[in-house]
Amino acid sequence: MNRNRTLCTLCLAALISIILIPLFALSASSGKNEPVFLLYSDCVDANTKQGILIREIAKQGLLIAVREKLRMQTWDIVLNGSNIPQKCLTYHIKVSVSSNSNVNISLRKENGGISNVTWSTSFNSSKDEHFDYVQYLQRINALSQTDFIKALEKDGIKGESIKWNAKAILTDSTVNALRKMDYVSNWIALRELDAAVSVNGESSQTLAGNIRGYANLSQLTAFLWNAMDKAFMARALLYSERLVETEHESAWALSHRAYARAFAGFHNLALDDLAAARNKGTGLTDVKESLPEWIDILDAYCRYDHGKLLEIADGRIDNELAQFLYALEIQHYGCNTTKIEELRKVLKRIPKCFRVHDILSSIGGVSNGHIATTLGPTIFSRDINSDLIGIIGLPTETKALLDMSVGGKIPSNAKSHLVSQRNSDTGFDDAEFRTNLIRNLFSYSCKSGNDTSWAILAKMIQNTTFVQIERRIRFMKKCWGVPVDQFLNLVKPYILDHPYGAHIESYGLDPKRNNKEYRELMNKMNYVDEKLTMVPMMNDAWQVGGNASGVAAFMKAFENSDAIAGDLEDGITMFCLENNFSWEKVGTKQALVQRAKMLKKVSPYSPVTVASLIVNDWANSKKEIPEWEKGYLNNPLVIKQFAIKYAELKDYAKAERFLRICVGKYPEEWAYTKLADVYKNQNKMDQWLSVLEEFLARPDYGLGHASVRVQIANYFMDKREWKKAEPYALAAANTWAAWAMMCACKCYERMEDWSNAELWVQRTAERYENSIANWYFWCKRTGHGNVKDAFNLLSDKLSLMETSQNREDKSRAAVIHLLQGEKRKACSIFQEVFYKDSNLYNGLHSILIARELKDDVAHDKLLKEFKEKGKTVKDNAKLHLCYVDLLTAYCSLLKDTSEIAFDKAVEECLKKAVDLKKNDMTKSNQSNLLYFAGKMMELTEKNDLATKYYKRCLEMNCQNLWNYILAGAALHK
Repeated sequence: MNRNRTLCTLCLAALISIILIPLFALSASSGKNEPVFLLYSDCVDANTKQGILIREIAKQGLLIAVREKLRMQTWDIVLNGSNIPQKCLTYHIKVSVSSNSNVNISLRKENGGISNVTWSTSFNSSKDEHFDYVQYLQRINALSQTDFIKALEKDGIKGESIKWNAKAILTDSTVNALRKMDYVSNWIALRELDAAVSVNGESSQTLAGNIRGYANLSQLTAFLWNAMDKAFMARALLYSERLVETEHESAWALSHRAYARAFAGFHNLALDDLAAARNKGTGLTDVKESLPEWIDILDAYCRYDHGKLLEIADGRIDNELAQFLYALEIQHYGCNTTKIEELRKVLKRIPKCFRVHDILSSIGGVSNGHIATTLGPTIFSRDINSDLIGIIGLPTETKALLDMSVGGKIPSNAKSHLVSQRNSDTGFDDAEFRTNLIRNLFSYSCKSGNDTSWAILAKMIQNTTFVQIERRIRFMKKCWGVPVDQFLNLVKPYILDHPYGAHIESYGLDPKRNNKEYRELMNKMNYVDEKLTMVPMMNDAWQVGGNASGVAAFMKAFENSDAIAGDLEDGITMFCLENNFSWEKVGTKQALVQRAKMLKKVSPYSPVTVASLIVNDWANSKKEIPEWEKGYLNNPLVIKQFAIKYAELKDYAKAERFLRICVGKYPEEWAYTKLADVYKNQNKMDQWLSVLEEFLARPDYGLGHASVRVQIANYFMDKREWKKAEPYALAAANTWAAWAMMCACKCYERMEDWSNAELWVQRTAERYENSIANWYFWCKRTGHGNVKDAFNLLSDKLSLMETSQNREDKSRAAVIHLLQGEKRKACSIFQEVFYKDSNLYNGLHSILIARELKDDVAHDKLLKEFKEKGKTVKDNAKLHLCYVDLLTAYCSLLKDTSEIAFDKAVEECLKKAVDLKKNDMTKSNQSNLLYFAGKMMELTEKNDLATKYYKRCLEMNCQNLWNYILAGAALHK
């Protein structure tokens, strides 16, 4: 009887909510234009290092208090954007944490340009010498109920608190939306909740809905280049503390706090809550008669139990949650082939989850990149209209825009633009519509001040678009290696209003040739809330553009990281396990070990911890190694690091064991090539070849097959077995990768099949701008091919090379002029680089060309300058000392020193080159020296010796080296 009465009550409440929510939503757009509470967060001192989440917890605690205790609309720069409403009450909050976890929070109000601190507090939030997020959250939750409100009331801000109504429940539409793993659905769910709470009051059910909605958004938006995810995360955590407090730590409340903690990356705390919830049994008996259906999903997620997550995902109502969390766990899987296959399966279940699309887009390989960087944008463009058009309370102008788009009534100018771009097949074919949609939503929120949530949606759409563009253009330029000008023109409308639009524009420049313009673009960057997702942009600014703010932003991204699983795993993976960036940029190896130990504390089952300690703390981890070897046999990331470590230690038996597990369970190029190397190091070449052939029988999502075929082709070419090398080289070349085509060129050249050799080098030059001179150089070096057409292909680019700000470009131009017989032009360019950069390589070329031109004045001046600059050669340019010694021997030869003495000096220089420290010495160093020696002999008319040195230079087989090319050309005069 009681159960039936309860069900009737719930149904009635649900019906009332369904009726009232649209009424509220419709009235929101026609209400009074009340002031919006605008909140900025002030920067902390430069020497204060703290995560963004710490700031956001305090900030969102204040904003929640304003919304629920004073019933004001709020505007947060992080969530709503920087185009602020017309009518605001403006406040600033500053949160700083000292090294001993002393927290200082201050609030100040802007009043006619004057800003005064109206409230402040200080407290300690430490535990075991670390910052204690739990204690901090509880303190902020208490402040949001009391002190924050008192401070604002003291400033004259009054409002009516939202009432408590224990019978308020969630509608079916809200519940269903919260089960979906896309941010539009969860934004809609939270908007429905906000409307329902305003009408019906707040309850444990609505608090629980807010927890799940904001927790979902925190992970669904984590790929964006801003701090929205941390703001959402903070809200979920704060609501979870309030729910546990309100329900007196009931099992149901603890389960929801576990949800917030699991999504935030406090896996240890989430597991504690789940255990406590199970021990307590039932929760709110008048609302829930069992624990939430998703607690087993959270448990498997926090334990990194991939198999359990997949098992749960089949046939469950909360399938999308299990699928999404599975995708998050395998993003650091260590096995790209398996990861690609699994992520594609996930996207079949949740195609609108752009976080998963982004994870897939981040995986290297041309084949995957082609698909992944267009699939997400295509789905986004296809579905955004239908996802939004049915939302209750949609702003009138926005609805009209959506109606035109869905109904095909797009204005003629916009329609022609869209149709002209449809063939691009990139997913970016709705520029005018989407930019208008974003601006319209921002504008409505700013002008009305009655429903600021539209700005949050606009910002998510804007930043999703930006990240998808960045993924695509980075793939095109840095992985695929094709021109991006056409694509850049297509997407420019999307990035005009984005704060990092200059970064996208920078892809249209060659940072070496257009260094000045590139730096100017980098200087336009105003980095805000730097985070690890933005590191590729900041790395470009730092490494390529030499931008000081890029350096600072790079460092700040790590300081802004929080002690949560996601941030710690991303940093460790990025700088240690995937080696995308050098760890020395942001700290020491010991600091990396400390991050791994912190990760173990907050997420005790994370495989990233184990993998990191294998790499960086092997000696101190020996007691745990046997346990790890047994416990992580199903995790490719850990298996990979064990295999690499044992190979490094030359324990080939153990290395082979782990690599065999890898190729059996997680077939990946690195595993096959590493296993092949293990056999090669033991001189087991038959097994080496067998393993690589085994890999070639597997599916390939990138250029893995081409890379392995090039390895095999080079092996046979080293053995002078050209016919055996040919099929491998040719199959690799048919991928049209530049390095693969050059392998085929090399193979056919060795076979003296000049026609096919020229075919592949010509294709390389025609397809890749940075290889445009390769065909011409090949013709001049070998004495074969159509040198006239080859020169015509590059002639338009020659002036760009000459005026480039890059030394390599200028040197290339000088070599081309030299090969064309334009010695004075060549000498002039070599001199320019020599005087500007003190580069002795260019200086030596200048001296020898001046000698050949019989320009004694220039020769003597250059010789004197060369000797002076040679005295100041730095340790990291020891090769240049060999140039000095070689030139000294040449000058002695000119004074009738014997050829034997010169030859001895050359051999001594070659020996010095060999003795240079690792990474300074390659065959290219010797090749350069041998060409210069040959040229010196040629200038002294000792042609037999010149030929000897030129041939020795060619034996070094440094095909792309200027002096190697010049030596070949000299032999084919």
